[in-house]
Amino acid sequence: QAVMNPENTFYSVKRIINEPTAASLAYGFDKK
Repeated sequence: QAVMNPENTFYSVKRIINEPTAASLAYGFDKK
C-alpha cells in the first residue's frame, strides 16, 4: 500500500528522518 501511495512513502521517510533533520533539509532547500 505504501508503495502504491507515494504520499504515504514520503511520510514514512519523513518519519524515519527526525523532524529537526527534515526541517534543516527544508530550510537548506529554501535557502537555495
